[in-house]
Amino acid sequence: MHRPIFMIIAAIFMALSLVMQEKPAVGEVALVLSKSNLRAAHEIAELTNAPEVSSVKPPLSAFVKLESSEVIERLFDNGALVVVNGEKVLELSAYKERRSLLPHPKAMPKKALC
Repeated sequence: MHRPIFMIIAAIFMALSLVMQEKPAVGEVALVLSKSNLRAAHEIAELTNAPEVSSVKPPLSAFVKLESSEVIERLFDNGALVVVNGEKVLELSAYKERRSLLPHPKAMPKKALC
């Protein structure tokens, strides 16, 4: 019974922390989120001429490099719902990927653990 309530509260907290952070600066990577009923995020990036930094193209998000201060406004004009600093998200993704590549401690020989 308490688990669904906890999950809802956690989702609200994560959404608020994502939206309330500072705008990304010129030269940084931005995470662009799009509305599901309009354009895909990578299409918004293409219309804005903002280069994507990830080869993966999910429909609702894209990581783009901000080359000028006008890019953020053009992203919103072309249909972006949210534009936030994507550096931390990329760092967390890279950490998770590196961690998944490490062998599980129980699978390692005992000599390697000493």
